[in-house]
Amino acid sequence: MRLLLDELPPEGGARIYQLYRQLPTPPRARDRAVPPLARLQKLLLRLSNNWPSYRHFREQADVPATNNATERAIGHWRTRSRSVRGFKSWSGLVNAFIICNAPLV
Repeated sequence: MRLLLDELPPEGGARIYQLYRQLPTPPRARDRAVPPLARLQKLLLRLSNNWPSYRHFREQADVPATNNATERAIGHWRTRSRSVRGFKSWSGLVNAFIICNAPLV
């Protein structure tokens, strides 16, 4: 499983679905917590169903592998909003938006 997630091969969804089919069906219990085997089955089924979206960045050259640039921009904005507690002037608000929309290098 780890190898599939590390490499993200095109047929990974089908291989994960095969793993899902090999697991025995856990007994259903209404009043008890969901057994770990049932949670594993749900995880495998969700991974196999959504496999194309997990490897979309490998198919499309213009899609980044991570959203780190977005996360950094949000982080800068959150730090500024926590430290300032509002903007003192209209120009301060405009400058903050300029900083947040500047290209990250």
